[in-house]
Amino acid sequence: MEHPRLPTFHLDDVPRSLARSLQALADLTYTFGPQGDGFFGQDLCKIAHEKLGLHLPDLRTASMQQDILEQAILNLAAERQSHVLLVIQIHPNPIEGYVCLIPTDQQSEVLRLLSTVPIQQRSS
Repeated sequence: MEHPRLPTFHLDDVPRSLARSLQALADLTYTFGPQGDGFFGQDLCKIAHEKLGLHLPDLRTASMQQDILEQAILNLAAERQSHVLLVIQIHPNPIEGYVCLIPTDQQSEVLRLLSTVPIQQRSS
């Protein structure tokens, strides 16, 4: 999950407990890595409608249209400047983690959580 017009922040070596707390703030989460299951368990149509007011009835049953729906969500978030992407790499396995679509109104909570532990941020 990426978008050229969404601010993206990369966090390396994040403790699993902190990663879960950050993930809980997200409107949408993509899980990556050996055990990653993408958007498993998330209804992208429901998220698009409830979180962004985006109604796409033609895609409701088309699981093969997931990429189109993901792109529609990210495009609208970028257009509205309502979200940022947070790429979280889990300690100690840098190939495992989450890409979270975080609402901008949750940024202060994200910063509060990040202030609780020393982590590394890398510029994108």
